[in-house]
Order: sequence, then C-alpha cells, then structure tokens
Amino acid sequence: MGMPHPWCREMPDAVLHLLQAFALPLGLNASQVWATRFIGAWRGAPGPSLFSTDLEKRQVSYLKWVLGVKRGASHFATFWETGQMPLQFYWLRSCVRFWNSMLGSDNPLLQGVLRADLRMSSNHPEFWCAQLMRALPDGMSEAMSQADCKKIEVGVVARAWRAWFAESLSQHMVDPRQELVGPSFRKMRAFACYFMQRETAALEGKKPPPMPRYLCAKLLLVGAQVRSMARFRLSSHNLMVERGRYNGTAFQQRLCPWCSEQGCMQVQDEPH
Repeated sequence: MGMPHPWCREMPDAVLHLLQAFALPLGLNASQVWATRFIGAWRGAPGPSLFSTDLEKRQVSYLKWVLGVKRGASHFATFWETGQMPLQFYWLRSCVRFWNSMLGSDNPLLQGVLRADLRMSSNHPEFWCAQLMRALPDGMSEAMSQADCKKIEVGVVARAWRAWFAESLSQHMVDPRQELVGPSFRKMRAFACYFMQRETAALEGKKPPPMPRYLCAKLLLVGAQVRSMARFRLSSHNLMVERGRYNGTAFQQRLCPWCSEQGCMQVQDEPH
C-alpha cells in the first residue's frame, strides 16, 4: 500500500472495493503458514496484539486516509464505518481453511508433518497447531484432537470473530458525556452511541459491517463532502470537545463559542 493517487479520495466507495479485490490478497500471501502467531489476539492468547503488525497498521492507515480522518481516530470505528475487517480476521480464516485442506489431503508426507506438529504442540506452544488451537472459538479446538481430527467449520469461526468485533464496539455504547475518559475511548463511545449502524446480522457476525449511505456512489457526494461527514462521525472534527483537548481545556469548559454568547453553556460535541 504505497502512496495512493489523489483521485482515491474522490471515489471512496470504489477504492474500498478495489482494496478488497487487489490489496487484501497481497496481505494474505502465504498467511496460512506464517500468520498463526498473530491470530490469537481476539482470544487473549499470548503474542502480538490486534493492529500491532506493520501490515495491519498500513491497512488501517490507508482506510483513515481514504476517509480523511486523523490518525487518532478509533481503529475499530474506522473498520466498522468502511465495512471492512482487519487482516487478522482473514488470516484466521485462511489458517482454518489450510487445516481443512491438509486433513483432506492424500499426500502421506503432508499428513505426517501435520500429525507430528499436532503431537508436539502440547509441549511447544509456538508450534503451528498450538497457535491455531488458541485462536479458535470456545469448544472448537476439540476438532484438533490427536485422537480424532476433524475439519473446522470456517463459517462458524468467521461468525464468532465478526460477532466479537461488533461486541468490542458495542460495549462502548455509553454516553461519552456521563464519564470523563481518555480521548480514544471518547471517540469510540461517541461513534458507538451516535453513529454505529446496528444491523442485527452484522452484530451477530453473520455478515460484515454495513457501509453507511454517504459512502455509496448513488448519493453522488463529492470527496470533500464525504470526508467532512466521516470526520464528524469519527470525532476527527474541529468541535471544541476535540479542539479543547489539544489546548488542555477542561472537558466541561469546552463550550460552544456561538451558544455561549447567548448564555447557553454547553459542551460543543456531536449531539450539540
């Protein structure tokens, strides 16, 4: 993901589809072999956390660039807003498919390597099978039992991961005015409370997050209008609730400059 062409910001919906079609496969190249050490973050397994690898950072940075939002915008909110999923989701799905294909292979060498790796995984947590086991949803690691190996349902794993991702955002659905929190949590709370689209199928993990209407080409919005909308929804705006943070102004003192002149002493945030 090098420096994109300027027209990318004028057609965000097309760019997001091109990202899925062309850029995403590059981030999946041979990931079924090397990505197992990264896929357990959503289960709290030891190892790198979510968005910690260079590829993941490039992915989320590109999405923020397309939307025109600041680097401090919430990673989770950025993915949900664009209808995308992090690379770790695709890496896990790729590894599960690789496990299934190895079980169905009639190559004796491949079968022997798989069985050997599985036997040694109990004492060596860094082995491929051990890392994959830790990344599976509850109850699904039994399919990797040495006594009775079974294929893993890819759809069930994908649904569980997407549902976890939705829950990670939904749990921040608390009014950001009620409690003073750090800037990143305020941004997540504002998005979850005011702007997050809550389609039942997406919340249950049955489908990816829905893309908001303003990102669709049918509305014929120019790039500047799309970026303004995205900045407002992802708390990358210049309202006093954000601008005051940079100035060191206390939260309750980040008042709307126009309304305060009329005696209305309210914080200038998204609902205001």
